[in-house]
Amino acid sequence: MFIKGKPVRFGYKVWSLASSSGYMYHMEPYCGSHTLLPETGLGLGPSVIIGLAEQAQVPQGCKFFHDNLFNTLSLMDEMTKRGYGSSGTMRQNRLFDVPFTPLNAFMKGNL
Repeated sequence: MFIKGKPVRFGYKVWSLASSSGYMYHMEPYCGSHTLLPETGLGLGPSVIIGLAEQAQVPQGCKFFHDNLFNTLSLMDEMTKRGYGSSGTMRQNRLFDVPFTPLNAFMKGNL
């Protein structure tokens, strides 16, 4: 896969589901449009998370942490509906109209 702007621009993507101790429960190489993902209607990132959880048969009540590549508000809502805990970092452009304190209010000297 070609990744523009990276020092090493060619490589592989492997989706993985791991525990907090680093033990990997499930992994799947990303094969572009040939990768089989569940139809969630939520986009690629959320479909990857839900697909890994389904394939690894993760029991309800487990907690997931997603980085900002995968995380959306709709994913967190779907995970809650399925009985999972869900948290993670979120990209600014995926927050829509959620009212948050402006970032510059947290700059050094403004606190």
